[in-house]
Amino acid sequence: MLNTIINHIGISANKILSKLNLKVIRYSSFIFLENEIKNLNDQILAFQNLVRSSQWLDTKENLDYNRQQLESFGLNSSLSPKSLQILYNNALRTSFLILSNHSLLEMELSTQAEIIQKIFITLITLQHRQAELIAALLATHFYRILNHQDVQPEMAFKIYEALYGLYWCSATCLEDMKLFDMVGVRPFSQYIRKNITSPLIQSNYRKPQIDIPLNIAYICHYAHFDRGNAIAPIIMSLTKGHSHLPERKIFIYCVQWISGEFIKSFENTGITIRSLPQQDNYPSLDLIINQLKDDQIDVLITDVSSSIATYLFLHRAAPLQFWLELGYPYWSIPELDWVFLCAKDYQHGFGVPQDKCSYLMPMQEEITLTKGCSQTALDEARNLFPENSFLFAVFTRLIKITPSYLDIARNLLEAVPNAHLLIVGTGDPTLIYEFLNDKNLQGRVTFLHYNVDLNIYGRVIDVFLDTFPFIGGNACREVAIHGKPIVALYADDFGRLLLDERDPDLLAKDPDEYLARAIKLANDSSFYQEKSHKAIELARRSTDVMQAVTQIDDVIKKLISQST
Repeated sequence: MLNTIINHIGISANKILSKLNLKVIRYSSFIFLENEIKNLNDQILAFQNLVRSSQWLDTKENLDYNRQQLESFGLNSSLSPKSLQILYNNALRTSFLILSNHSLLEMELSTQAEIIQKIFITLITLQHRQAELIAALLATHFYRILNHQDVQPEMAFKIYEALYGLYWCSATCLEDMKLFDMVGVRPFSQYIRKNITSPLIQSNYRKPQIDIPLNIAYICHYAHFDRGNAIAPIIMSLTKGHSHLPERKIFIYCVQWISGEFIKSFENTGITIRSLPQQDNYPSLDLIINQLKDDQIDVLITDVSSSIATYLFLHRAAPLQFWLELGYPYWSIPELDWVFLCAKDYQHGFGVPQDKCSYLMPMQEEITLTKGCSQTALDEARNLFPENSFLFAVFTRLIKITPSYLDIARNLLEAVPNAHLLIVGTGDPTLIYEFLNDKNLQGRVTFLHYNVDLNIYGRVIDVFLDTFPFIGGNACREVAIHGKPIVALYADDFGRLLLDERDPDLLAKDPDEYLARAIKLANDSSFYQEKSHKAIELARRSTDVMQAVTQIDDVIKKLISQST
């Protein structure tokens, strides 16, 4: 395994050197590393503060302060394309130089871990498009640290999460996450197994039976309703639905990031909430384990293949252990009893066993897709765009936007004179700014480099242009529920979801057909009205929560029957 990792590192290192025109220099000074880290930390702090102030605290005082901060680091205060390019290049350069510097190995292991964590926070904050290159370098350090005599569990957990995050923020297709399974999951699993003396479930642990009430716990890592969190609404909906089945006691273990609003949403539901936030310090894993024992959990269902979930599952924390796979199907641990593949059918090469998988359409309550909003908020949003324009839009992580996608957008704007394009999302904006440099597009495109309230913007736009080959998720539902058609391009990775949730008349087989469907929506009002009604119908199909709950519970009963 190590040789495979090292070969990948060499390829990645050459990519970085080529991109940044760097030469490998063997610095021996600790001062060099300290200066590089300080420079990186200062710049990313300024960036974080500016984004935070412009998105959540849009006051003159905050903006003025953060402009001064950016300017003190030589960055343009308006976050111009040039400033962002400096910031992103510096982050990549500094991360590479630190992780490839032999002085790092001479430091205390705890210091090395702290530096790695700072690099991760920097790149994940930027959602750097090239983050997988740094992940490849980090992988060799992970393997080395896991086998170091001074390694502490907290270090292992943090680096596992860092690797996952770096591959995640630069993934443009499912295949891009496959390497994480090799360089993250497997070494971490080996490390955890070395320290397991016995499974958590002893011989006296009760065995689940069909004819007795079952205790079912859903693990929720992101227990909050912040914009961009697509998982929490699904977990909330499934647990509430599951609690309506007879002989089922439902628990939610909130194990990482938690908000009071999320907890409050379960008042008077009969669902038991266990608030055990680890955030990124992992202070109370033993508390989670002890609570699982006290609650006598029969079935444990995780929403993320995290370090916490890996630790619990490897210790066999419950008789039945399921994964509600909502993103990337690569988690090769044999302790998985079942995997619900959301949005996709099984494909050869997935990091999960084929005989322990089934498709599940991730359902959610309609209240999580739409709610009331003020006329003032709608007017403010509409005033951002030219009057009487036909508004195409995309709401996404920017890594999903490809040059091919932008080529279609450019052709669409040329073909429809009154069309305007809205691009909204977080992450590396390099491609977007290159697109905006086209003089022919001046005044035709609006770019918002942050998440917005789709309950408002879903009402304002006319058509959602889905990304490809990595398609949109909950954002598509949150727009379609307001009667806004979604133009999509078929992709094998997500074929099942596309066939289930997209309008077949707007599901193109190639880029030319994608463009033609979008143009027809803008030019044919009757066709648009027909597709608007269809969008609402399809969105409401995803709100049949009890259908999904029944599928989950049927698997539970099936496995219990097989075991007896």
